Amino acid sequence: MRDAARPSPVPGAAAPGLLSPSGPAGALGLSSGEAAVMLMDGTARRLWGAWLCPGATPADQAERTRLLAHVLEGRAPADAVVCVESAAWAWLGGPPPPVATVRVRRFHRSMAASDPPLRAVDGLPPERHIGLLHGVRLTTPLRTAVELLGARPERRADAVGSVTRLLRAAGAEEAQEPPAEALEGFGPVVRARIREGWAARLQAFR
Repeated sequence: MRDAARPSPVPGAAAPGLLSPSGPAGALGLSSGEAAVMLMDGTARRLWGAWLCPGATPADQAERTRLLAHVLEGRAPADAVVCVESAAWAWLGGPPPPVATVRVRRFHRSMAASDPPLRAVDGLPPERHIGLLHGVRLTTPLRTAVELLGARPERRADAVGSVTRLLRAAGAEEAQEPPAEALEGFGPVVRARIREGWAARLQAFR
């Protein structure tokens, strides 16, 4: 079997340094059984969905954003911005969300199938709330945190730890209310959810 610790790029296959036991893995000579063995012995680790990457240590930001770049390539507009749970995963790591979510200027066509699945949301955030991480456009830690707080309560409940870490990275963990600029571009309903979630988070840590 090919040495999977340092896979070589193959046209049409996974991005260099990333492995997938389905689809393009055939070009790398990996079967699902071989992938399972690699996971068990620590030669590879699961990154997201069927995607694997070499080694036994947790994936770093570079590996996470490289996977996102591969998923976005040819499927999303060049100015698409990774957001909400997907941006939190890129910044922080941890378990990935079910789908990769991006904001686009205007959603006008279905996204091509991908692994992980890709979902588009209308409307780019203000430019000052867009960061660049290893070449991938994504919402800044502060913007990602307030987007998570602005989600419906059932989604927000799962994001408390991520919100706190993102606000810490943005230097806003102890702010008593969301900074005014963080609310830019949101409608009144979402702003109300953000303020409510912000207050609840502070109350929980008192």
